[in-house]
Amino acid sequence: MRRVLLLTMLLLAFGGAGVYAHLTGAFSNYLLSIVDVDSTEQLRQEIDATKAQIESMKPRLAEQTARFAENRAAAAEQLLLLDSMGVDFRIGLLQQSGGPTELMADYWVLERYFRQYVQQLDELYRENAALSGEERKLRSYNLLLEKIEQGLEARNQFLASNADVHVEQLANYLDIDWTAEVEEELIGLLDRDRITVAEGADEWASREFADAPYLLNEAWLNERSGLTYFFRSDHVYALFEKPDIHVILLGQVLPVGNDTAALRFEAGFFNGFHMPDTLIEELNGFHVPFDRLRALPGVEEAASIRLRQIAGALQLDTES
Repeated sequence: MRRVLLLTMLLLAFGGAGVYAHLTGAFSNYLLSIVDVDSTEQLRQEIDATKAQIESMKPRLAEQTARFAENRAAAAEQLLLLDSMGVDFRIGLLQQSGGPTELMADYWVLERYFRQYVQQLDELYRENAALSGEERKLRSYNLLLEKIEQGLEARNQFLASNADVHVEQLANYLDIDWTAEVEEELIGLLDRDRITVAEGADEWASREFADAPYLLNEAWLNERSGLTYFFRSDHVYALFEKPDIHVILLGQVLPVGNDTAALRFEAGFFNGFHMPDTLIEELNGFHVPFDRLRALPGVEEAASIRLRQIAGALQLDTES
């Protein structure tokens, strides 16, 4: 039965684009037009353009980071100076003032000055954080493109090295590799990720600012997984790699009732060959329990919550 499935996979790889009609998104053209020279060249151009964009950001990021560090150090010095003055400083203000009203006015001026100073520092930090975040997203995007390219190369190498082999024998080779090198290990890694997310969803969620939405960043999961995840607005991509083995799965994080969201895989490519649905159905992604997210500060009172895919993360959206 499995050899029939892998044979189907191989035949689909040589078939028309119609068999992939259900697969859409930013990378579908690269993934599905595997033997098309123009699409491969377009992918390479996209990788080069992304790398150039990352390089162009570096001077601005370095300048902004240095400016923030300089201002932060100056702010720390002033705050430490004010704190060290303590009671003596307040007594000095009292002695020099013309009375309680003038003293309160002096305090108000000082408080206003430091509030403005801290606000400027906060704004600078937010700008720096936003720029750093954009660089991380671009790097993740570039890595995903490179991994897609590696899948295309694996497929082309496989076909080139077996140019005179009959299609049924090619299917047999794929079957052996999938059964021996991929299936059991990949299912085990996905099982482990489901446990990691189920038990640590509240730890996964974080936000840089009190007024910012919670994010479930791909980096947190990748640090704990044997797979590599790429979160994009169109799909979540899960990558399994080992020597001569390249599997990329595509799915979406979708609601399951009102209490959970789950990663559902829609398609996959094994060494560049499109995987039939029967193999995809064996692979179950992680589940995010909403009860753990509802325990987060600022989320407890939300009437409803949902997870939305964005570049580099899942964003927790709430409604009052």
